[in-house]
Amino acid sequence: MSSLGGYFTWDGITSRDFGLILASINNSLNEVPSGSGIEIQGVSSIKNPRKLFLGAKENQVLEFPVEIVSEKPLGLPTFLRIKQWLFGNPGYHKLQIEDEWYSDFYFNCILKPDEDIKFGGEYFGLRCSVECDSPYAYTFPQTQTYTFDSSVINYFKFDNFSAKIYGLKPIIEFKMSKSEKEFSIKNLTTNREFIISK
Repeated sequence: MSSLGGYFTWDGITSRDFGLILASINNSLNEVPSGSGIEIQGVSSIKNPRKLFLGAKENQVLEFPVEIVSEKPLGLPTFLRIKQWLFGNPGYHKLQIEDEWYSDFYFNCILKPDEDIKFGGEYFGLRCSVECDSPYAYTFPQTQTYTFDSSVINYFKFDNFSAKIYGLKPIIEFKMSKSEKEFSIKNLTTNREFIISK
C-alpha cells in the first residue's frame, strides 16, 4: 500500500481540522506486500508420510509506517494538541484515508510515535507506525434490501471480495410473507444449496 498527500480521519476526527495530510505510507512505492502471510497448520503420522492439512492461520497483523505532515509550520501548542489527538488515547481506533481508493475501508489500529519532523527549528509533522488488530482493513457495514415477487424465481448476487482466508460471512435476514412456504439459497462458488421451509 502506498499513498501520497491524502487527508485522513482518526478516531472520528478529520486531519483537515489541523491541516495535516498523510505524506507517505510505506517506504517504497513499488514494493507492496501482498498480505500479512498465513501459516499452514498440518500434522503427519508415523505410518503416513503425507502431511494432513488442518487449516490455515493468519499469523501476523498489518503494520506500516506513515508520515503525517503540514504544509505550514505548526506552533508548539498546536503540535502538542495533535500529538494528544493521535497518541493520547491508547487503544484501537479507526483510521480512514480520505481517498477514492481507500474511502470505503478503515484500519482498526494503534498509532505509535516514532519521531518529530522539524525544519529550521519548526515543527512540520511526525513519523509514526500503524499497528492493526488484524492482517487486513475492514469495510464499513452495508445493508442491502431486496423485495421479491413470489410469482417468479428471484435472485440476488453477493460478491465476496474479502481477504479473510475463510471468506467473509455476511449476516442475512429473511422476512417471508405469510403465504410463502419455502425458499432456497445457493452459493454459486461452492454450488452448495440450502432449502429452508416454514
